[in-house]
Amino acid sequence: MKIRLYKQFLYGIVGVSVLLGANNASALTINIFNANPVPNQSFRLVSAMPADMQILNASPATVSLTFTLPLRMDRSSIKVLDMYGSRMDDGKLDANGTAISVSTLDLAPGKYTVKWQATCRCDDGQILSDSYHFIVQPQ
Repeated sequence: MKIRLYKQFLYGIVGVSVLLGANNASALTINIFNANPVPNQSFRLVSAMPADMQILNASPATVSLTFTLPLRMDRSSIKVLDMYGSRMDDGKLDANGTAISVSTLDLAPGKYTVKWQATCRCDDGQILSDSYHFIVQPQ
């Protein structure tokens, strides 16, 4: 009995075929389709502006985050909070593929918290969330 096994990787499609029998009379084919636009790439935060614990000389106009994979804008968010928990952004999320941003109000000197959530537009819809701080301290 001959057994032949092969794998084909093409544009994220994985095909596995097993052929059984002397004349290959019976065959079992299993195909797994992966529509993920970038196979084997993990969904993670790449950069944040302002960065974690960055000290700024002036109020930033925006807070922006960039990720490795495209985002779902309807399930992503950024909130900029002052030390009392008051929201210090306009609440209007702007998205562009792998980046999201929000415009800030005029921030007074102090420490600010950025709370964010991002949902991948990939098949599994991964959700990431975290927070970080930056400081506005004019010279």
